[in-house]
Amino acid sequence: MIYLTYGNQSAGVYSSYVTDVCHYWKEEFDVNVKIIAFVSIRNFIKTRKERKNLYRNSIILPQLPKQQLWWLNILTLVILWPFFGSRKVIALSPIAGNFAKWLKKLGLINTYIYDSEGATAAEWNEYNVVSSNYLKSKAYSLEKNALMGAYKIRTVSLKMVEYWKNQLNFTPQNFVVIPCKLNQIFVSKLPTEQELIIQRKKLGYNDNDIIFCYAGSSAGWQSLDLLSSYFEVLLSENISFKFLFLTDALPNSISLYNKYPQRVNVIHVAYNEVQKYMQLCDYGTLIRESSITNMVAAPTKYAEYLACGLKVIISNQVGDYSEFTKKMNAGLIINESFSISSGELLKPNYEEKVRMNELAKKYFTKENFKKEYQVLLS
Repeated sequence: MIYLTYGNQSAGVYSSYVTDVCHYWKEEFDVNVKIIAFVSIRNFIKTRKERKNLYRNSIILPQLPKQQLWWLNILTLVILWPFFGSRKVIALSPIAGNFAKWLKKLGLINTYIYDSEGATAAEWNEYNVVSSNYLKSKAYSLEKNALMGAYKIRTVSLKMVEYWKNQLNFTPQNFVVIPCKLNQIFVSKLPTEQELIIQRKKLGYNDNDIIFCYAGSSAGWQSLDLLSSYFEVLLSENISFKFLFLTDALPNSISLYNKYPQRVNVIHVAYNEVQKYMQLCDYGTLIRESSITNMVAAPTKYAEYLACGLKVIISNQVGDYSEFTKKMNAGLIINESFSISSGELLKPNYEEKVRMNELAKKYFTKENFKKEYQVLLS
């Protein structure tokens, strides 16, 4: 089987969404998967090395320049496909899905599964993920075309299915809901309470501090400006509130750091090191603006926060997770007026951290969706 991807997903997303899943399929179902990944020609050598290290059975190909000429990359696939020896494809993203559909029309494959990681067309247009206006104008038709040609579809949320119905006028018949799952490196027990206290002190935090965490990129849909303005108010109300950003770069527009430089830390760590920093915190944050992209999302970071023992402060329209948070008492939901007072943000005890960790293991590991994966791969 071929897993076909197109685009420069971050190391964390690519690892948890693609390579970790391929390893699981091999171990659990004895399915051999070869990844064919198109990535930007910029930093190609570095990206190729990183992805080969994550999954050896990969072929990393450079995208041809100019986003609007994406379709020319099909020529590379047509030339190389006879050497791949597979008649079945899983396609991640609308462009990969259109490639798979063309390969099927050419008789090079028998069928393909469409793997939908998000509302790609909405994401391109709402957050300028692609710079080509031509590509943005074709985004919805590309996404619908990829969906219509697939014999099975994986979606990350039921909200995504509603989006397809309302925005694309497409009602999928043969789909499986599998939210973004935990990377295996996050499936572990928490350190002891004493170990956490010691490590917090090493970072300069004391026992009374309540530490909020954001881990992720600075992409537009992450709504960091909104997060910053919200926590500026909260930090002004309680001197024990501290904030930890785990990100590669914090935009200059984020005023939270400039306003509270002694209480806000920014640390850039490799993806496989993020867990040990997150475990030291008390709350994870998923504060998102209201957009189609966010309303259908299933952020992997949500499960990672829980696995690290963090309760989650989440906006009220983030995929299926806002309702999950309420149902499982897994954090706090903020509405559009951001009406949470600092008095509601109590420091979770160690027993609560353990409960969050257990919730993650119960609902967000791949093993809990074994039947769904079997249906998808059959």
